[in-house]
Amino acid sequence: RRCVPRHHRRASRRRRGTQRREFHPRHRGGMSGAVALAAGAHASKAWPTAGVSARQRQSAAAASERRRPTLRRGGVTTRGARARATPVGALAPEEGGKQVDEAAVFAGASRGDKAKQLELQEAILSCEDANPILDIVGASLDGFSAINGVTALYRISRCLTSRAGRLRRKEASFVVADRRFQDLVEFVERHARALDRVGLENRKWAYHKLMLPTEYRARAAHAVRQLDKAKDLQGDLLDATDVETILVAVEDAAEIFNKVNVSTAVHRVARLATTKTPGTGSSTPQPDPRAVVHDARFQTLMQLVLEKADEMQIVSVANALWAMARLGHAGPSGTVDALASRAARECAGAEPRHLSTVMWALAVLGHEPRSKLLAAVGDPAPR
Repeated sequence: RRCVPRHHRRASRRRRGTQRREFHPRHRGGMSGAVALAAGAHASKAWPTAGVSARQRQSAAAASERRRPTLRRGGVTTRGARARATPVGALAPEEGGKQVDEAAVFAGASRGDKAKQLELQEAILSCEDANPILDIVGASLDGFSAINGVTALYRISRCLTSRAGRLRRKEASFVVADRRFQDLVEFVERHARALDRVGLENRKWAYHKLMLPTEYRARAAHAVRQLDKAKDLQGDLLDATDVETILVAVEDAAEIFNKVNVSTAVHRVARLATTKTPGTGSSTPQPDPRAVVHDARFQTLMQLVLEKADEMQIVSVANALWAMARLGHAGPSGTVDALASRAARECAGAEPRHLSTVMWALAVLGHEPRSKLLAAVGDPAPR
């Protein structure tokens, strides 16, 4: 290697360093891509509205407000959470701002009782813990409806269930031992006949989830099975082409007849006994209505009408009264009065054809209708 003086080597290194700095973008008057991105991000944080018009800023603010979750009573914010918090069949708002017909849920009660029961329903659904529900039960159980009771029971069982679907056993043991919870269970048992399928399913689920005594769980499961049998029975009653088939069904399965089965059976008996059914042929004799009404099985059916009168809707009441008027038979003592009283309580939401049928049947049976029913028939307001 040649011997180069030290000051020459230092000058050469300075020249090479100058060339490197000239070709580097930072020393050439520009910025690299990474440096430019970092500088832009810093500027956007410092001046977020720089270069944006007022209209664009308003649009961005509105979009941010729409993305913000809407608060609901009870602290439930998301659609999924609302679905988990609201039991099946409970009073939940529909999409589009439409509300469920809450008055139909508490049909048969007075206006003041309906308002109180609706307030209790909202209070129960807004609770996110079992203890506040027990407080409501302890304070207002006497004013509960059947749906208030089963909703409170269902909500308590949901509150004691973890997200994984497991029961929090220690907490549940304290709740089940509470006297207020025991009173609630007894209330639901007393009013179980007024529950529809949704209510019966909720009662069954709550009893099994809370591991109540075996007799309660068996009774709840039996009620659901009976409802399934009643549904099959309804089809058989509608398909019957002679009175004897219906009376045999009453004799064999009277214990599973519900309010709909009862009204359908008596209506079909009256129609088949008093009307010539097309397609039956001349070989089928027309039954004598006087013989039908004295049949022991028909007497059992009329006793079921009296027992189920307080549970019937206006359609069932109209069918039962029409059948009794066609047969000219008033049934056991108090049957017509019980049906007329039920019609008076249900007349607010009745259709004109049902009201006219009720009025015609009461006139044929010689029963004077109540003033409330007469006012509903004479109301000219559209329904």
